[in-house]
Amino acid sequence: MQLYGTGEIRFNLMGIVANKKAALEKQLASETEKEDFDAEVIEELQAGIEVEDNKFERYDRENLMRKHNFLPMIMEHMKILAEEGKLVDRVGQAEVKGKVVNH
Repeated sequence: MQLYGTGEIRFNLMGIVANKKAALEKQLASETEKEDFDAEVIEELQAGIEVEDNKFERYDRENLMRKHNFLPMIMEHMKILAEEGKLVDRVGQAEVKGKVVNH
């Protein structure tokens, strides 16, 4: 890390973590095997598993969005706006919005 300058952004430090869903499922299995299981704990574990499922569904969707080529759709949309005479107005609105955001 010391080889890179303070403004350098070319390296990424990543960590390896255990599969949280698998750990929750294992804990759920052990809880349900008990005779005196706590329903509240089981509900929390199931909610945790659902959170993990939703997280990975979101990751899959984001990954698809990164890989998709949106350029043809954008070009077609711009053509339609130009045909309807709305393109110049929209570009002006975007410039104003960009100035507001950048200041």
